[in-house]
Amino acid sequence: MKFIGVIAAVAAPLGLALMSTTDDYKGATLESVLDKGYLTCGTFASVPLLGVTNEDGTREGFEVDLCTAVATALGIDVQFVDADSTTRFTFLDDGTADIVCRGSTNTLTRRNDLGKHFAPTTLFDGQGFIRLTGSSATPTDGSSTICVNGGGDTPETWTTTLINLMSYAVEGNQIMSMEDGEAFSNVLNGEGCDLYTTDKSALAARQSAIDDPSSMEILTDTISKEPLACLSAGPDDMMNMVLDAVINGLIVAEEHGITQDNVAEYCSDPSQLDAPEAQRLVGADGFLGGLPGEALSSTFMCEVISKVGNYAEIYERNLGSVITRDGTQNAQYGEGGLLYGNPWA
Repeated sequence: MKFIGVIAAVAAPLGLALMSTTDDYKGATLESVLDKGYLTCGTFASVPLLGVTNEDGTREGFEVDLCTAVATALGIDVQFVDADSTTRFTFLDDGTADIVCRGSTNTLTRRNDLGKHFAPTTLFDGQGFIRLTGSSATPTDGSSTICVNGGGDTPETWTTTLINLMSYAVEGNQIMSMEDGEAFSNVLNGEGCDLYTTDKSALAARQSAIDDPSSMEILTDTISKEPLACLSAGPDDMMNMVLDAVINGLIVAEEHGITQDNVAEYCSDPSQLDAPEAQRLVGADGFLGGLPGEALSSTFMCEVISKVGNYAEIYERNLGSVITRDGTQNAQYGEGGLLYGNPWA
């Protein structure tokens, strides 16, 4: 646990550098991933619904399925490494992880200063707060202790979650930094933290896993935009193309109603699909749209959808019982949301 400080009248600047640079890049390339024969993906290890390790060592969760989708497209296995709020970026730089699907916000600094490549957004989220039901603590009351993940020894190691909090909380609130998971337990058990803040999807996921979810409540405050996405190290264009194509393909598949149950039928006879775009998605006429043919077959999305389903199936299987899509930004664009598959053409 680290005591970050008591909020003063002037918040920390938002333009802080984050955790690494692209100098001396040693991260994965598509060629190196194919050579070793498996994809290493950094994920949550203990966040219900998003990424959790089971007793038998297997993993499950929304972002775990995204990792599996990318590996399946390449025809290789996937291995997982635990990525926390600081190691998720350094793991990409040093090759510990080939990609990361772990609650990461696509920001200007991370794309430009860190050089990371973000795939299409898979969750439109926002930072919020959770407290014990009945508590009167708020981030603007000037007296509460707010706990957060990812506060290092210097501003250069702070996460966007911490930076957002320092800009929002008022003078007099105290901020404590803890390891992933520790801050939530501290609030739940009344051990000193009045509030815990992170992305609202993670708040809802952790709340859903406790014995009595009604003992905690998520505040209505949403203090940031958090477009969450998988990411790669950045310098290898081929790796970036594959990551983008798989995530985009999952969204396009939902738009056209291509699911785990019917994908084999459509892939065996694409003419059963009315839309030319849908036919191309399942490999009609060998379409690859400029993607690397040495790494992907024209039917790679058939294999992906058969393995994990389309975007909606992944969402509903992992998040749907707790976080509804209806009427939210995570609904399809035709249903009032922001989820939009780029044309498969």
